[in-house]
Amino acid sequence: MASRSRSRQLALQLLFQKEFAVQSPKAMEHFWDENATDEVTREFCDRLVLGVETHRETLDIEISAYLKNWSLERIATMDRLILRMAFYELTIDKKVPWKVVIDEAITLSKLFSSDKSPTFINGVLHAWSTLNGLTVPDA
Repeated sequence: MASRSRSRQLALQLLFQKEFAVQSPKAMEHFWDENATDEVTREFCDRLVLGVETHRETLDIEISAYLKNWSLERIATMDRLILRMAFYELTIDKKVPWKVVIDEAITLSKLFSSDKSPTFINGVLHAWSTLNGLTVPDA
């Protein structure tokens, strides 16, 4: 598995854990003990987590602009986290091609969320790409 794909999976797991758990000082140490990985993978994962956490409010506003008949609060937690990571990479970090980011977000939704999530994630990201003059690969 590519290092960045693995980084995104780990980042999603960390963000999910942080969403629901009170973080002890040893939580991150334990996480990395259980998910040993190379330095490049860990650095990209840490960048994603820090970026999503730092820009959470901005990301939520941006995502909300592309939701039709949905509020951010109604979206399943896992889907919301996937969208935050994707929007972070698409609108703030901008170091990975947009098609890759969208494909990775859809893949994450297939791995970690419900059967309907890939279509939903693709729809939101398609709205973003359309309004930005881009086209989206099919889910």
